Order: sequence, then structure tokens, then C-alpha cells
Amino acid sequence: VACVLPGLYFAAALYILPVIVAVERGTGIGRSFSLFHTSFGPALGRIATILGIGFTVSGVLTVVNQILVGGIISDFQRGDDPRSFFMSFFGVFIAIAALSALLQAALSLLTIPLTALIYADLRGRAEPGTTSATIRADLGLDPAPAPAPAPV
Repeated sequence: VACVLPGLYFAAALYILPVIVAVERGTGIGRSFSLFHTSFGPALGRIATILGIGFTVSGVLTVVNQILVGGIISDFQRGDDPRSFFMSFFGVFIAIAALSALLQAALSLLTIPLTALIYADLRGRAEPGTTSATIRADLGLDPAPAPAPAPV
């Protein structure tokens, strides 16, 4: 427990580090820890939710893998041709790899924005005046104000 819990704490505190580096250039690990300490419970809950989504997708992929491979092995045990076994196994391997890549891409499309939302929430809790406009300005996403029209 004394070895595992500090490692988990360190990993959770650094979970939002990529967003911090992207938004607040020049700050890093210390800022990640300070935001994590400010709202420990909500931060831990949100990170656990994202990890739970990832574990669920991984579990679904494992079940599909076991079903497909189990079907091939049962066909082979009935005495099918070894060449068809290897061809079927290769086809399932390609299908599982493609499904894994597809699920990983879909998962990243979900988790990357959720990680940015964790950062925005933690920063809003640590700095009460922070809004989405503040974060957009930090990123340089707000367009320059339009020049005032010339007097007629």
C-alpha cells in the first residue's frame, strides 16, 4: 500500500499535465499538483470516470476477442484442416486489431475533451474569476477586436 498509493496519486495529479502545458505555457508539474490539491475529491472522481470508461471499452474488446478466438479453437479441436485454422486465426487477428484501433480512436475523441473539461473545472475552482473566455484568451483563440469605424 505504501508503494502503490503514492504512485497512483502521482499519476492522478499528472493526468491533466498535457492540458496545462498546452494552455499555460511555462507552467508544468507544480501547477498540475496545485490544481489537483485544490479540489482533490472532484478531480479524483472525474479522472476515475474517464479511466472507468477506458476499462469498460477494454473489457468489451477482451470479451469479443475471447469469443472469436474461442470459436476458432473449438473448430480446430473438432479436426478441421490446420491450414484453415491458421487462416482463420490470422483473419481474427486482423479483425481484432482493426476493432481495437477503431475503439481506441473513438475513446480518444471522448477522453481528450473530458480531460480539457477537468482542467477547466479545476482552474475555475482554484481561480474563481476564470471563465471559458479566460481560457480561450490564454490559448490565443479569441480573434483580435475589429477596428472602430472611421467617423464620417
